[in-house]
Amino acid sequence: MATQDGTLERGRIDLALEAAIHIGLAFLLATACLWILRPFAPLLTWGVIMAVFKPNPVANFGGTIFDSSKFLAATFLEFRGAA
Repeated sequence: MATQDGTLERGRIDLALEAAIHIGLAFLLATACLWILRPFAPLLTWGVIMAVFKPNPVANFGGTIFDSSKFLAATFLEFRGAA
């Protein structure tokens, strides 16, 4: 609803401008973070690959001790790590 002095329209314009500024600043912050992390991207990629695909020899050894029971091997490794 329009008023005589246009305060309602001015308020909406102010809110839209404030939202645009906040969105722009969030985009700028995200861009800066990615720019800082860019040199470390190969290291992070190899870290993820090693963490996901590297076999765990301790877990395999525990599986052979407990006749391939994954539950007993996991329990053994958990209590061994907690001690």
